[in-house]
Amino acid sequence: MAAPGESLDLDERPSEALDRHEVVMVMGEAPGISARKVFKIVRTDAGGFFGLTEWEGLPLDEFQGRFVQLLPPKPATPEVVEVARAMLIVKGLNEQKLRGATRRR
Repeated sequence: MAAPGESLDLDERPSEALDRHEVVMVMGEAPGISARKVFKIVRTDAGGFFGLTEWEGLPLDEFQGRFVQLLPPKPATPEVVEVARAMLIVKGLNEQKLRGATRRR
């Protein structure tokens, strides 16, 4: 992160930056809704994990990336559900196998 009013030093590796912030982001999605919470990692003087606190950095209103907005914007139609079932059957999967695999864990 750059200090307020300063530009980001692109010559410095992030892992070597003195003002580096380590954060954990928790994201949740449901159809039409996405929520995220960012926590700052607090470390001991020796570098071990101590805990998490609220992160008061820049507001993070929009996200782009591979694992953002994975859910479709609208629920699947019955036709799409049937196509998905047929594809799973071709792959050798069915509801009983999927439920059984879940129970074994």
